[in-house]
Amino acid sequence: MTSSGTVSGFADRWRALTWPLLGAATVAGVDQAVKLVAGVDQAVKVAVVLLRPQVSVIPGVFDLRFATNTGAAFSLLQGFPLGVTLLSAVILVAILIYFTRMAQVLTPLGRIGLSLLLGGATGNLIDRLRLGYVVDYLDLYAGPYHWPTFNLADSAISVGVVCLAFASRRPGADASGRPRVPASSRAPNP
Repeated sequence: MTSSGTVSGFADRWRALTWPLLGAATVAGVDQAVKLVAGVDQAVKVAVVLLRPQVSVIPGVFDLRFATNTGAAFSLLQGFPLGVTLLSAVILVAILIYFTRMAQVLTPLGRIGLSLLLGGATGNLIDRLRLGYVVDYLDLYAGPYHWPTFNLADSAISVGVVCLAFASRRPGADASGRPRVPASSRAPNP
């Protein structure tokens, strides 16, 4: 491959990454903004916890509740904040490497999924590095059933994984989620 081909391939890869990376940055930015409003400032945290620890949005179904999480998803691995932070950083780098290598072959749904996954992971990692914990504030329940408190970044990660699963499991798609082209319809290699 010539240097011109290398430059062109690099430019194509970054063109394919532009919107997905902007999407990831938007998810992380909105997540951080909402967490600031939810009470990251120490004085607001104290007031929220002492005066009104939760606000009912839809009684019996949905509350806003300030909570901190030093563990991983669903408060797993509590008590290992440094390990969870390091693991989160390694996973984020792996996602970013995968994203940059696969951007050109991913379907639009796959790009959206990786954007959401990358943005959510970034938002939670920012919390871990800045605060030592993740701020959670969305609280869902129905009668006696209660979902662990979570945040926008967690939602983005979950929706991103579902998008990637759908993108890669469509009938007639290969492992990258791209439609399979029958050998008979492919152009012959010169």
